[in-house]
Amino acid sequence: MVKPDIHTLAHHLKQERLYVTSEKQLIQRLNCEVLKTAERLYRTAWIAKQQRINLDRLILTSAEASPAECCLHAKVLESTQFVDGYKILGFQESIYGEFLGRLRENPRLVASCLVAGERLNQEHTQGVIHTVFTSLYGNCIMQEDEIYLLQVLRYLVEFELKESDNPRRLLRRGTCAFSILFKLFSEGLYSAKLFLTATLHEPIM
Repeated sequence: MVKPDIHTLAHHLKQERLYVTSEKQLIQRLNCEVLKTAERLYRTAWIAKQQRINLDRLILTSAEASPAECCLHAKVLESTQFVDGYKILGFQESIYGEFLGRLRENPRLVASCLVAGERLNQEHTQGVIHTVFTSLYGNCIMQEDEIYLLQVLRYLVEFELKESDNPRRLLRRGTCAFSILFKLFSEGLYSAKLFLTATLHEPIM
């Protein structure tokens, strides 16, 4: 009886190993599909946000951006081709990735850099903030990025608004780092947009 039992056990173990191997391969394939889908989502979200920025330029700053220029920019965005970082940066990709990762996880430093950059050259402030929002914090698709960005906004209040003699006027102009970043944040989040619309509907009307 022992030999048949051992043979049966060996057969079951073999079947079990084949099953586990098959499940591992399935999980690996699913993980690859999830990563590819997430990558497509990030790319689509980035293009959508850039299209929104382009539309805002046309509506709010028509003197600086003509309809023809905005249409051309929209076509360029639609045909955007993304390239993997390692193909351009080579072995330095990991260095850049580590730097950006540490910067992303340090909202206080990001806020300090934005305020310092704004004081040095306000002309490029909006472009830099758009890059920070869309690239460093990925349009706040992930909740973790949303939390980091809220911390950046908090530090901007501390570094920029509290230090201003007239914070109300600074906010009314809408050109300070806090105003620009908050606008991108609130318009990029559907839930925040619903909340702000519902909250401010009565006072605005």
